[in-house]
Amino acid sequence: MKIIAAIPMDSEALTNLTIRSKSHWNYSKEQIEAWLEDLTITTSYIEEKQVFNLVNETVLIGYYSYFKRNEGDIKLDYLFIQYILVKVMENT
Repeated sequence: MKIIAAIPMDSEALTNLTIRSKSHWNYSKEQIEAWLEDLTITTSYIEEKQVFNLVNETVLIGYYSYFKRNEGDIKLDYLFIQYILVKVMENT
């Protein structure tokens, strides 16, 4: 596995991963839809923030993003992994 910088064309894959991962926690469809804007990773978000993908060869395993609020203050914004890995970890 390796960590690589996300590129704008990753936005759809990252959005799908975010929604699948969030849905794993049994939120209702209505709640996920209410959060859809917050769960959407846009191309401009990737261009403006620090976004990194965890990949195994060509398979997206997860990602994280952060941004600088001000000097010396960094905020972790997103951290998601494929929901199937959460299930595996829950069963160990």
